Amino acid sequence: MKPALILCSDFPLTLNRDGNIYYADSRPDTPRIVRRTPDGTETFLATGEMFHNISGIASSQDGSLYVPDVSHSDANFIRKITTDGIVSTFATPEMIGIGKERDTAPSPGTASDYCRGLVVDSKGVV
Repeated sequence: MKPALILCSDFPLTLNRDGNIYYADSRPDTPRIVRRTPDGTETFLATGEMFHNISGIASSQDGSLYVPDVSHSDANFIRKITTDGIVSTFATPEMIGIGKERDTAPSPGTASDYCRGLVVDSKGVV
């Protein structure tokens, strides 16, 4: 295979250990996480309004995906999606210390999508 660099400004994506590309299709009428196989076949791994404001996507060693939902600067969530499409909330603002009492809250005027990077290490730490 030839090496390739894949860039996507509107739809965050990741290459998972199963060889498939997963991306967030966050268009207003179709918020979903799409699985694209090497032969170009696309299926939906998960759908729903919770995928409307996805600013990133990362895969873990077990094949699960993690996506930050950045609906509001004070209401960011990280969701976990298993390989069979089960969606759970991995982290809430309260769980990670974001809230009215947080000393390091984003400054006023911070765009709602300030959480743009996400990585999962080999031990599964997000």
